[in-house]
Amino acid sequence: MIHIAGKSNNIRRFLRLAWRMYHANNTSGNYHRYVKRVAKDTISLSHALNDNTIPVRIFKKINWYMVESLIMGEMLARLAGKQVTDRDRQTLVYLGAIMALFDVFIDDFRFDRVRVLDILDYTFSTDRPIKTVSDSQFGSDITEESILSITNGKGGVSAMICSAFLGQKDESFRKAVFETGGFIQMMNDCQDIHKDTVSGIRTFVHFCNNFTEIFTRMNEQRLQAFRALMLLDLPPERKSATLFELNAMFVVISYKLHVYSRACNYTLNYPAIREMDRKLFRINPFSLRAIISCVGPILEFDSTDLEAVPDFKFEQS
Repeated sequence: MIHIAGKSNNIRRFLRLAWRMYHANNTSGNYHRYVKRVAKDTISLSHALNDNTIPVRIFKKINWYMVESLIMGEMLARLAGKQVTDRDRQTLVYLGAIMALFDVFIDDFRFDRVRVLDILDYTFSTDRPIKTVSDSQFGSDITEESILSITNGKGGVSAMICSAFLGQKDESFRKAVFETGGFIQMMNDCQDIHKDTVSGIRTFVHFCNNFTEIFTRMNEQRLQAFRALMLLDLPPERKSATLFELNAMFVVISYKLHVYSRACNYTLNYPAIREMDRKLFRINPFSLRAIISCVGPILEFDSTDLEAVPDFKFEQS
């Protein structure tokens, strides 16, 4: 059980995090307004050049990526003890847009990896073409090992891109950031079960047999990331504060997984999930029920006890 002083720190951390997450989740919030202000000319031009072949949801997706990149960069800056300048924040916004484009190429337009890498090669004029095996999350024959590699690679590289402005060259820091990115990607995949299943995108969850296994796999990556962060030669308060934020996200995603499992009668049946109403998989983290369920586990976080997990139900009693 966390001591009183520790819980007091967690309350302050929680209030700051709740404010940031509210503005991140609200399309009228500060983060979204900032992104629209910074990228106003680029956004206007992209809409003007659209010949109606690019749907509105693609523009919304890119906007979310820009917000998420900004949030990620700010969190890593707090960990590293770096003051974020407005130039840094503008850079993060555009980095988010670039990452979104390649996600759109793969997930929405279904370019294979060879085609995407050809675009990268052409864009950045490298001396030698990039060669790699063409794994695809749409293929029915893709292995679990390949999916995990794609998941950790996509999330890890995205997090490292968001940390580039920090100038951190320490290998342990880079490793911790990569593992953290992989963990965040697994959380994103977990909450996108319905959307990815309908779209035919295979993620780590599609290799799990039940909801408990999804939670266990996600928690394994959480522990890997948290241990890497705790090993960093940084002030304990900064490490603990970062872990608190990441763990709060983990609690909320775990709660969402619990709600999904209940909606599915605690049976992980993907053909059935594909036919379900998507509204059943839209969980407002600021609803009264979500707040009541999540605040306790969030405030109980103790960086000296990383094994502790929220006690949500994923199986029928």
